Amino acid sequence: MLKRISDTYKRTGFLHHAYLIDETLTSDLLSFIERDLLVSLKGNPDFSHIITETFGINDSRILKENSSRKAIGEKQITVITFRSMTHEAQNALLKLFEEPTLNTHFFLVTKTPETILPTLFSRLFVISQKTKKTLCIQGDKFLRMKGPERLRYLQPIIEAKNKDEALTFLDEFELSLRHELLKKPSKERLHLLRELAVCKGYLFDRGSLMKMILEHIALTA
Repeated sequence: MLKRISDTYKRTGFLHHAYLIDETLTSDLLSFIERDLLVSLKGNPDFSHIITETFGINDSRILKENSSRKAIGEKQITVITFRSMTHEAQNALLKLFEEPTLNTHFFLVTKTPETILPTLFSRLFVISQKTKKTLCIQGDKFLRMKGPERLRYLQPIIEAKNKDEALTFLDEFELSLRHELLKKPSKERLHLLRELAVCKGYLFDRGSLMKMILEHIALTA
């Protein structure tokens, strides 16, 4: 996919103002920026790479402020690698991504591109090796299970104490819930979605008990 972007840029000089990229393509992206866009990744005031677990509202404000200045060279490039992005931060970025400063380009890099809000998603050029259909499979499966079955399903993640795997599962489950709510609004499912958001927040805290969080989701669902 990045090769197509590279070929188009070489042929036309066109570069979209904002991209959403699967984290598996990070190395290809950085090579593209340095090799094809001729933007140095080191000691360059026109290039910044923000790496954060959760991109929040304060991060979006800083990004907007930094992006208001013009590029010293031909282009200003910002790469943002994140595990999650709050809804407040996403909403704050809408106008920035719709009307960016001239020659300013953003690359959002994440393992879970499907969690981006539709309003922001529509402003991004998506480069992903995943599809929403694939990402929904596990979440849909979990949603159809009963309590004890859900606990058994989550046991391997709990025993492995793998926080990244737990977050991936919760992202998939959240996506399934959102799709179900779009088809059939439900107070119970809306409550579960809110509980899920709270639990995901707790999971980022140091010393959080992943076992208790996942078991709570299994029993609440």
